[in-house]
Amino acid sequence: MIRCTPLAFICLLSLGCGDATNTPPPASQTDAPQSSTDPASATDEADAQQVAPELPDPNMSDKSTAVENSPPQKDADKPASDGLLAGLPFEVTSAEIKEGILELRQGDDTFADNKLIFFLFLEESGVLPAGESFVVKKDDKSFNHPHVHMRYKGPDDKFSKSESFMNNYEMTLKFGQEKEKGKLPFTIDLKLPDEQQSRVRGEFVADVTGFRIIDGKVDLTSDSFKTLEHIAQKYLSEKHNSQEIEIVGNRDGMFTHPDSNKSMSQIGKNIYEYKLGDGEPQIAKLIFVKSDAGWTIEEEISPYKLFQAHPLFAPHESSRRGHYSQQVVAQHLEKEFAGMEEPPFVHGVRLSVSYGPSSDFSKVRATYKFGDNEEEIQRAFVTLGIDDSCKLIREVDYDAKIDPKTGEAKSE
Repeated sequence: MIRCTPLAFICLLSLGCGDATNTPPPASQTDAPQSSTDPASATDEADAQQVAPELPDPNMSDKSTAVENSPPQKDADKPASDGLLAGLPFEVTSAEIKEGILELRQGDDTFADNKLIFFLFLEESGVLPAGESFVVKKDDKSFNHPHVHMRYKGPDDKFSKSESFMNNYEMTLKFGQEKEKGKLPFTIDLKLPDEQQSRVRGEFVADVTGFRIIDGKVDLTSDSFKTLEHIAQKYLSEKHNSQEIEIVGNRDGMFTHPDSNKSMSQIGKNIYEYKLGDGEPQIAKLIFVKSDAGWTIEEEISPYKLFQAHPLFAPHESSRRGHYSQQVVAQHLEKEFAGMEEPPFVHGVRLSVSYGPSSDFSKVRATYKFGDNEEEIQRAFVTLGIDDSCKLIREVDYDAKIDPKTGEAKSE
């Protein structure tokens, strides 16, 4: 059985040599990246990596009970009239609801130090609680209502701190109707039982993100790995003559940030492990593309192939050199794997590029894994070229220093 670890973050889009016109620049991250480009000195190499914190599971067992169907209709987007978080002033400047989880933040950053997180435990996480109300009394000792997590960081704190409240708090949370898609108004009056008597009260508008169900159907325009999995399951079932498909794992998932380049389609990639009935697990490497109608599958590639070797668009001019270097190395590795007696399942691929600003030579570090073997294989290559001309020169030791003038490995 292949061990697959679900991912919850967006990776940098790895694009390569091609004659297509445009491409999105590097994507924002919510997952560890599959690749990165770093125009650093070839003698002082640093591989850029971004790691997202593990997110809470929204699919917990307790379910909240909605009461009082009198949602607010005022479309207001203003700071809380009264806010205090662990004794610190708290002004809600951004709000987001994603798959049954509501976040109120001080600041626009997803990883803000000061925020409140509400796990609503909806019957279906993709359905908005539009028109619903959640009322919790202070003397309610049960756990059958939203759970509140508080994160805060004082001026003298090196790291943020957190507290959780499952009962003994007081709250009235009322959601309005989604007058504009992606915008859900709500009012809240919250009092927490912590020593500093944290509280927040006001009217806000939450950005709706993630997996969505509208009128009983999956919203294919939603940027979510659950959306891509829904599409993948339908595709794999049709591929196998409408047999029932169970997706048992996924890995190496990514999709480009929606604001990366509005003139281009977004791209998504993921590797799925799935089963037909009681059969052995199978692998599907899928490339997705988003249009105005939503996400669809653009291509399925063989398990031994690398996503970085199959770009759909040419890279942005600012990152062209690094992406071309990645692609030529990915294509070289793919050809090598295809020539093996039994082509392997390749995953965990990361390609990072370093080069000198005045040099035509680049060093590309490649790491990857084969099948069930979780041991990482490390290799490195030298490429030559700028703009749309790029070729692989030689393979070198992974930790070798490269002479920026000749592309030769320096002797220690």
